[in-house]
Amino acid sequence: MNPMDILWQAGVIAAIIVFGVKIGLGSSMANLSKKAILLLISIYGVGIYITTQIASIYSSQFTNFVISYNTPIFIAMSIIMILAGLITIREWKVHKCNTSTTSALAVIAPSPCCFLSITITAIFVAPILGLSIGELSPIIAVILALVIILSYFFANIIVKLIKKPYPVILGNFMLFLGIYFLLAALLLPNLIDGFKKIMKPISLIDANLIIYLIPVIIILMIIGVFFSKKNSFLNN
Repeated sequence: MNPMDILWQAGVIAAIIVFGVKIGLGSSMANLSKKAILLLISIYGVGIYITTQIASIYSSQFTNFVISYNTPIFIAMSIIMILAGLITIREWKVHKCNTSTTSALAVIAPSPCCFLSITITAIFVAPILGLSIGELSPIIAVILALVIILSYFFANIIVKLIKKPYPVILGNFMLFLGIYFLLAALLLPNLIDGFKKIMKPISLIDANLIIYLIPVIIILMIIGVFFSKKNSFLNN
């Protein structure tokens, strides 16, 4: 098994874990009932199954779409998550205003990034594992459901271990998701291109991608300076 195969398998596992934890923690912090979480799992499971089936039929067109529009979609989600995380933490620290329920609902809402990253990795991982998309997508849906359930029921334990209020934990998790989306915007198109050209030399990052990312990186640097001067919201 070559390194690219291992990388794609790690990618699909990472996508499932990140989004499973995202949905599970968000659901717990939004105080969703067990019936609601089961409904949510069903929606995500069916959604991923349908998306992967459709994408497998039009795999070439889907891959081209991802390469063309992946970067702006993921950068937009990155900015939204980072700003939402900062606002959630600030409202709690400054005004003692608990916006965790509203923020949690935003976290668990179906995002295009969730379906996009899981679908595209599933398409490339299926032949590596010797499976069809029809065989792999139910497995992905089941694993995602298990991760969501575990995250949902262990959320209270996580809060007790970290010893910080829900808004702070949720805000930090949203910041993490923002960074994840930013890295996905940087890496996913190049991984797809690398998969298509495994035997060709590695090329430098597309100049257009760098142009997209420069303002985002500058914004993140400004945010970092702001937090260092304000003694950081995240430490208490």
